[in-house]
Amino acid sequence: MLLALLAYSGKGRFVVGPTDLSAMAGEMTKLLASSLSKKVQLELDLPEGLPAVVGDASQLQQVLLNLVTNASDAIGEQAGRIRVATGAEVLDAAAASALRGEDPPGPGTFVFLEVSDTGCGIAPEVQGRIFEPFFSTKETGRGLGLSALLGILRAHRGGFRMDSTPGGGTTFRVYFPGSAAPAGPGMRPLGAGAALPPGLRVLLVDDEEHIRDATRRLLEGMGCEVVPARDGLEAVELAAAGSFSVVLLDLMMPRLDGRQTLGLLREDHPGLPVVLCSGYTAQEIPAGFEGVFLAKPYTLDQLTEALVTALAARV
Repeated sequence: MLLALLAYSGKGRFVVGPTDLSAMAGEMTKLLASSLSKKVQLELDLPEGLPAVVGDASQLQQVLLNLVTNASDAIGEQAGRIRVATGAEVLDAAAASALRGEDPPGPGTFVFLEVSDTGCGIAPEVQGRIFEPFFSTKETGRGLGLSALLGILRAHRGGFRMDSTPGGGTTFRVYFPGSAAPAGPGMRPLGAGAALPPGLRVLLVDDEEHIRDATRRLLEGMGCEVVPARDGLEAVELAAAGSFSVVLLDLMMPRLDGRQTLGLLREDHPGLPVVLCSGYTAQEIPAGFEGVFLAKPYTLDQLTEALVTALAARV
């Protein structure tokens, strides 16, 4: 549960730079679209020329990923619509102070990211709890990873508005201060840099459900077959029962942690590539590990490059 806790506390690892929120959202939704139900219509309204958002690209991506994932879960198996939009808005002092968040920003020009859905909505008695770190409403399609949103907004001096009606859908509009700095895309265009080979079968091991779901959606969007495991014990059993191209393995897990799992995988499958993931520093890497380490939070490009490197090394 480390990534959500780091983001919630606002103390995660950040690499700050100017980001084009529309470009980032456009690239992310291309990947996410293939993992959505065929009954879900995805609508985009991503204008060009918006002010840049100065922030950490991986955290901005996680905001979109969490909101789209929750919107999809809220719709479930029914037909529905998800709309992703960006824009700019000037807020005066009253409007800025009315934004929700732990530290509402002052007035100014903001760039917003909006995700709306036609799903089940959120009951009024639940709306006050969905941002608690350990609260989940999986059965009703909400509560996954939303606590991380508060930490990300705190770190980026932002805020949000939420409108939801039971049975009538939900809209989240997240505001980030705009900047005059030239915007970079926040992530390279699809196909740039490292590329995953086709037909990969990935064993995804992480004890946090919303991280598994989000990462699975991204990998499936890149054409991978993904088999999730909730902990090391389940991962070892799955590896024994089937063949995998690569393992994406979290270090900190209950029952059987990443170090123990790595040892068992090395014994039984010595040629299986493994990428270790952790929100801690590289000093947590097990002694003698010669594979690839991926620090959380990571960008889509970093995830792709780590998998490509692990596959090439075959250690």
